[in-house]
Amino acid sequence: MTPDRPAKTILVVEDEPDMSIFLSNLLSANGFCPICAVSLTEGLKKAVDGCPDLVIKVYRGDRCAERDVVLRPAGRPVDSVIGSE
Repeated sequence: MTPDRPAKTILVVEDEPDMSIFLSNLLSANGFCPICAVSLTEGLKKAVDGCPDLVIKVYRGDRCAERDVVLRPAGRPVDSVIGSE
């Protein structure tokens, strides 16, 4: 990004280390500033502290007890979250 336009921050909540590293590298390579969290609790804290531009929460079926929770930045409608089910 240019100095007058800082990189957009994206919070990735992912409990698998390999996938978290992959997504972080992919986002960084495309000019974003990723912030990673390994749990919903950590993700909520980082979302409040960092106020990211976008939150991606990855889960796989019944492995995650919080699978029905959709994270989103304050002030954004739920339908602006890509991939929410």
